[in-house]
Amino acid sequence: MWIFVTKISLRAQAASGFLQEDEAVIVRGIFDTYVEEELTVRQIAKRLTLDRIPTPRNVGQWSWSAVDRILREEAYIGTHY
Repeated sequence: MWIFVTKISLRAQAASGFLQEDEAVIVRGIFDTYVEEELTVRQIAKRLTLDRIPTPRNVGQWSWSAVDRILREEAYIGTHY
């Protein structure tokens, strides 16, 4: 289930170590969907787009590469020092 209502700029905020809670909900949702529902990054991107979740760059559609970057972002997976 997706409950998101905010515009995001995840990469810049992840790099700075600062992420708003409403944006963190989107990131957690992506991780939860990837792990629990075992969807591919393409399927997650399609769902985000269909649910009209704003993209990191505020463009019309989520790309699989944007989802993949979020899933690989060291700050989100706990390897950023």
